[in-house]
Amino acid sequence: MIADATMTYKRNLEVQISTNIGENQLLFKRDDSGRAVQRFDNEIAGKASQAALGVAAAMGTDLHPVNIIKVGLDGMPRQIALETLREVVLTVHSNPYFNRCEVVAVFFAQDLKTWTERKGNPIVIRDLLLLREYVVDPNGSIDIQAMFGNDIVTMNAFREKIGNDRALFDSNGKVISKCRLTELYDLHTLGYVDVPGEDFKMTYLYSAADLASDAGADGIMIDTRIHTKVGYMCCLNYGTKGDVNPESKLRRYGIYSLEDFGAYAQYCHERNLEFWASGSIMPYQAQAVWALKNGDAIGLVDAMAVRSGASGPPRVVSRPGSAGPVIDNRASRRIYRDLVDKYAPPTA
Repeated sequence: MIADATMTYKRNLEVQISTNIGENQLLFKRDDSGRAVQRFDNEIAGKASQAALGVAAAMGTDLHPVNIIKVGLDGMPRQIALETLREVVLTVHSNPYFNRCEVVAVFFAQDLKTWTERKGNPIVIRDLLLLREYVVDPNGSIDIQAMFGNDIVTMNAFREKIGNDRALFDSNGKVISKCRLTELYDLHTLGYVDVPGEDFKMTYLYSAADLASDAGADGIMIDTRIHTKVGYMCCLNYGTKGDVNPESKLRRYGIYSLEDFGAYAQYCHERNLEFWASGSIMPYQAQAVWALKNGDAIGLVDAMAVRSGASGPPRVVSRPGSAGPVIDNRASRRIYRDLVDKYAPPTA
């Protein structure tokens, strides 16, 4: 349906269709720190391969088949991520219907120090609760009633989005338990090691690229997990001065510099990988990303994947007596065509 709708809307454009078997679709469990847990050896790899073919078949059509399959590897120990990606690549490339599809590995950048500083912000807590990034815990640090009880809009949003959680709300919508947020994990616990004299944030990226290349993937995308996005953190530290979230009052924080992106793109190309830039890249950053170059070679970044920067709150035309205030967060936003236009590569 998505492929058909895209082609019907802009049939004269060269449009590629991608599909995602994000880590939550692989049906493995997560622990409270967000790490992937498998019950049996090769469980994740087997389910990932099945999911890759399943979503590719469901998304594509004879007229416009799927071109790109993105594989989310967030939270997996490095060795399991390697085995999973390798199995997906072999499965996809040996299938006669999808052997021309590109397989793109997706890894998440993070900054634990900054996340720890921001996770107590009430707006961050609110948005993660609305996205169900919580664990019901009578001894948890979050008392929804005490923190948000006087905010009618937020309480109504909770009842609408998570009110069916009977461990958290009773049948009348009354809060009956405390809870705590799910967490970001320490990348070291997943098998990513420090290199003497090298910034670990870049060491991790290089290690992820080595993994993707060794598994035979066609590309790698660096994104940010939902916690980072809600904490007003993004991959790119460029032009963020003055960008402040109007609700949380948090200043946008970028993890990597523009120069980091350029160096990483070159490394990926040396490993025979496309580099897909992502992680809440904003409209004011897009053209600088496209302009990254190596000598006279412009266009180091092969693709850009965006969602939050191309979306906004519902655009409601107000009328007398219309609905009250709308919570503007990642769960409520919509993609808009005029915002997507801002990410188009510059023309010659």
